[in-house]
Amino acid sequence: MNNQTFDINYVMKSTLYTFDLKDIHLNTVSGFQTKSIKYIDGTDKVEVKIGGVDINMDVNAELTALKFIPFEASHVNVTNLTIEFVVESSSDDDVHWKIVETSQVNVGKVDIQMSSSFLNWLVKISSGVINTVIQDMLPKIGGLVDAEVDKINKMVANEGNYTFVVPALGKQFPLNLTMSTAPKLEKGSNLIQVFMDGLFDIPEGQEVHSKYKVEVNDEYPPRFAHSHSEQFYIHESTINSLIKVADESFFPYMITSKNVTSQLAQMMPEIAEYYGKNVEIALGLSFMAENTDAPI
Repeated sequence: MNNQTFDINYVMKSTLYTFDLKDIHLNTVSGFQTKSIKYIDGTDKVEVKIGGVDINMDVNAELTALKFIPFEASHVNVTNLTIEFVVESSSDDDVHWKIVETSQVNVGKVDIQMSSSFLNWLVKISSGVINTVIQDMLPKIGGLVDAEVDKINKMVANEGNYTFVVPALGKQFPLNLTMSTAPKLEKGSNLIQVFMDGLFDIPEGQEVHSKYKVEVNDEYPPRFAHSHSEQFYIHESTINSLIKVADESFFPYMITSKNVTSQLAQMMPEIAEYYGKNVEIALGLSFMAENTDAPI
C-alpha cells in the first residue's frame, strides 16, 4: 500500500462543519504490530484484529467550520490504527454460505502538519472540530471492510464456473478455488476449516480432449495435532486435473539426443540392424492409449 493515491471525493456535513475529502496519498503504511485471529469464547464467531498500524499520508481536502481551512497537500500521521471485525459463516445447507461480520476502527493519535505556521495555528484552534471529523470518519473506514465482505457475498451468491478461478500456472491453467462446502466455524474447536474445489479447469471457451475422468475426492485426511496450526492438503485429483488440462500442450514429450540413441540401440540392436547404424532413435512419453484412466 506504500506510495499509492486514492481518489475519495467524499463530502461529510454536520451542523458544525463541512469536510470535503478529495484524495489521499499513502506515503508509507507500517507497523502491523498486532495480528490475531481467535474465537470469541462460547461462540462460533471469529474475531480478527489488525492493530499497531502507522500511516504516513498526504491529504487533499477542505474543512469549513469556524474558519475555512484548505488541507491541500497537508501531511497527516496516523498512529496505532486498529481494525477489528467479527466474522461468522452463515449457511442453511452447508454448501451455500455468506460471511456475516461487524467491523470497528480505532485510532491512537493523529498529527496534522500544514504548509504554513498560520494554517497550523488554524488547525490548533479548530482541534475540537477536527477530532469530531476524525471520529465521524472512522465508521467510514469500517464501511470499506463491510463493502469488501459484501462483494465476496455477492460473488458467492452469483458464482459461476469461473468466478473463483485463479491463473495459478498461467492463463492456460486456471485453478478452481470455489468452496465445495461452506467454511466451518465451530464453537470450541479452535479450528477454521475451508474446503475448496482445488482442481485445474479447462480454460474458459476451450476444449480438452483427454477422456479420462478425474476421481472426486471424498476422503479427508486426519488433522495432525502439533504446533503447526496451518495444515494444507492436496489430493491426487489436483495433479490429475493439471495433467489432463496440460495433456495436449506437453504430451507426447519427445526426448532426442545421442545418449538416448546409444542407450536404446544397445537395448534393442534390431533397430540398428534394420534401419542401419546411423539411425536416430527418439523416446516419446505419453499416457495410455485413448486416455482411459487417470495417470495418478
